[in-house]
Amino acid sequence: MIVPKRVLAAMTAAGLLLEGACAGGVRTQDLPESPLALLHRTADEARRRAEIVNEASGKGPSTPTGFFRPSDVQKILGKDVNAEFADLSGHLSMLNPRTGEIKVVDSAPKGAEPMAYSPDRQQLVFRVRRTDSMQLMLLDIGRNRLQPLTPSDVFATSGALASDGRLVYSAIRKADTGPTMRLFLQSPGAGAARPLTGGPADGTPVFSPDGSLVVFVTHNKEGADEIARLDPREDDPVTRIIARGRDPVFVPDGTWIVYSALVGREHHLWKMRPDGSGKLPLGAGPTETKDEVHPAVSPDGNFVAYVSELEGRSYLRVRRIDGTGDRSLLDEGDGAWPVW
Repeated sequence: MIVPKRVLAAMTAAGLLLEGACAGGVRTQDLPESPLALLHRTADEARRRAEIVNEASGKGPSTPTGFFRPSDVQKILGKDVNAEFADLSGHLSMLNPRTGEIKVVDSAPKGAEPMAYSPDRQQLVFRVRRTDSMQLMLLDIGRNRLQPLTPSDVFATSGALASDGRLVYSAIRKADTGPTMRLFLQSPGAGAARPLTGGPADGTPVFSPDGSLVVFVTHNKEGADEIARLDPREDDPVTRIIARGRDPVFVPDGTWIVYSALVGREHHLWKMRPDGSGKLPLGAGPTETKDEVHPAVSPDGNFVAYVSELEGRSYLRVRRIDGTGDRSLLDEGDGAWPVW
């Protein structure tokens, strides 16, 4: 029997949600209860959003569902999708990985995307998309209070906090040669933020657990993603490339960096030492899942949550840090931008 491609894709997507309970999957009782922050879309929101994105992309099998502009979609489709995308943007939520319970952060604006916990896990950095800009905000989890981290006129795309209160963030600014995305460091009581890199495309910075390193993603001359590191304490930080890939995140003790590397035409999880040595695949290799991106390591260091992007959907999954076992973390809906 010949199965139509659209039906086969739907069967594959459904299988991603079910196979976690099969042999070799991660057991629910082994997962920590530490809240995992994410952008959650309901099943209806996820389905409709995927329909729009797939229509605009020509129904590509691995549509990037993370960072894109609705204006680009509406140019392709020839209709205004801003209002509908706003309704489908989802909510900043907290997921208990063991119980599956999801709590919406009501104080956060709709569509808020988590970026990083503070080292003590009492605060959460997230970003809010505006019509023509993006701003970083801080959620005090215990008090459920919000405060801005970056000015509203700064197009800040990502950021993270160190234990001493320093904020590293990426921001897009206009230059004579066109828009440039660079890294900036804001220290408590130090006045204006100072630039750490020169661009033109530096983003997704993270601090090492001890705050001595900033690891981030840049682009080479061919436009490929590369992971780099620098010492933010230096007056003129030297950038060193340590890997091809994206979405770097440290394990809690700082001994490894988990990241997403392009293998063939798909992204898969890898890990390496902070100096770029010891690169190893975090898993058995190509699987049913597509484009394993946005890894987030559990506070106990035993698991990695990640997003499997397939047919315009963002499936939230989890794998052991040694690369074994794999299962879904959501029974329905999308889970994007996980932070653990």
